[in-house]
Amino acid sequence: MHSWIILGRDGRIVWQNIPARLNYLLSNRGSDMGALYEVSLGRGGSYFVKFMDGTIDYCLPEMEDDISEFLENGGTSDNTSGRRKKRAGDANTITSIMLHVDSSDYIIRHIGTDT
Repeated sequence: MHSWIILGRDGRIVWQNIPARLNYLLSNRGSDMGALYEVSLGRGGSYFVKFMDGTIDYCLPEMEDDISEFLENGGTSDNTSGRRKKRAGDANTITSIMLHVDSSDYIIRHIGTDT
C-alpha cells in the first residue's frame, strides 16, 4: 500500500500508511504549535518533516543516518531507530531532506560550519 500526505490550504492534513512515529507526531500536534511546512517520505519508513515554527523530525535508514550524524556534529540518537534530533548549539543544522521513494537516493540541505 502506498503512503501519502496531503496538506490543505486551510492547514488541514490527511494521510495514509505513514510510519508510526510520524503518525503520532501529526496526530498529537497542538493547534498552538507550528503547522506542517515540508514533508518527504522515503523507503523503509524513512521520513523528514519540518514545521512552520522551525522544528524538524526525521527517521532515516542507517546509511543516511551516518551522514546526518556528521552534519549534526554530535546530535542525540535513538540507536534502535536511527532517529536524530537537532540540539541547540550544533555546529551544523539540517534544513531539509529530500528522500526518494523508489531508491536510496536523497539530498540533505544544511547550514553551518565546514568540517
